[in-house]
Amino acid sequence: MAPDRSWISVAYRLSIEYRQGVEEFVGVAKNHIDYRGLSRCPCKKCGNAKFQTLDVIRRHLFVNGIQLTYQVWHYHGESLPSLQEVIPNHATDEMADVLVDLCRR
Repeated sequence: MAPDRSWISVAYRLSIEYRQGVEEFVGVAKNHIDYRGLSRCPCKKCGNAKFQTLDVIRRHLFVNGIQLTYQVWHYHGESLPSLQEVIPNHATDEMADVLVDLCRR
């Protein structure tokens, strides 16, 4: 079962739900720091492109908010779902048939 990431879309960043979510994230990020003590910051401004300390990440998540699309924390150790997990087998079979038809043209 996927972890509950509903806190990501909470508008009030001082709510208990959002604060708990930020602390959960910082706890995960702590296990993914580099040799400088930095981890990718998923706030809306840094967009996982900038590396920050855990304290700065925490502050950024409250001030800037977290990227709404960062539901799978793949830069922080989570695996992205495979195509089979995202799309049911019958749908992939149908897509394969469509692609074969397109290639024949």
